[in-house]
Amino acid sequence: MNLGKENETIEFKLSLSQLDKGLKSLSAMLNRGGTGTVYFGVDDDGKVKGLSIGKKTLLDIRNRVTDLIEPKIICSIEEISDESGNAIIKISAQGFDIPYSCDGRY
Repeated sequence: MNLGKENETIEFKLSLSQLDKGLKSLSAMLNRGGTGTVYFGVDDDGKVKGLSIGKKTLLDIRNRVTDLIEPKIICSIEEISDESGNAIIKISAQGFDIPYSCDGRY
């Protein structure tokens, strides 16, 4: 499965080790256009690679979003599987309380 190309409102990250970078990108997308989506488990070309997702993974991500992004945002965090069973995580948000910061950086 291929999700297409990155653009001003879509970002791909290969693994959750890049969570903070992904949230920084999400914050920048919100500042630029008021909406943004980050996919984890997807390479830079949009090809789904998949992730290993534990029971607490989505909760841990939600807590990280709450800890890092100011002002607070309401985001959708979903686990999605492609036709081959590869799991990815999609974080999407909308916000108009600009400017947003991530870990104190704008």
